[in-house]
Amino acid sequence: MPSPGPNSLTDDKKRSSVPPSGPGKPARVPSAKTVVGALIAADLLVLRLLVSGDENGVTLAGRPLAWVCAFRRQTGLPCPACGMTRAAALAVHGEWWRAWRMSPGGTALMAGLVVAAMVLLGLGLAEWLGKATTGRARNFLRLAALVYAGGATAVWLGGWIAQLAAAWPGYGNRY
Repeated sequence: MPSPGPNSLTDDKKRSSVPPSGPGKPARVPSAKTVVGALIAADLLVLRLLVSGDENGVTLAGRPLAWVCAFRRQTGLPCPACGMTRAAALAVHGEWWRAWRMSPGGTALMAGLVVAAMVLLGLGLAEWLGKATTGRARNFLRLAALVYAGGATAVWLGGWIAQLAAAWPGYGNRY
């Protein structure tokens, strides 16, 4: 069986992870980590530029978004996602405490996106500089992602239960 040619996938992988040593060498291609991190960061920037909000609503490019949650309309109670859009709008403008009060789950989601973008861009930069990430570092990041996912889910559900308790007829106005 002939060995793979110079245009094979294995050579491309080697070429993208090894810095070029001079003129005429092929340019390195950004890793998937770098591209995904940059896309998340760009999405957050666009969100910051186009969306604003407060406790009463959200505007997109200066126009109010006037939608009503079907679950809330039918039941009078908040749905699990109530407040997440407003929290995201507040968080991208740096108003983390107001965002947390609006929706802890939305705030946890936005914080996770910011951290994910920074970590992915950092890993991509390390690869670009020729610094190899160890298996130990990758395992730590996987574990950290799982812990974040579990924690963010708990915060999201806990926030929803708190909203339900406050909105439940007769319960929120007992004292």
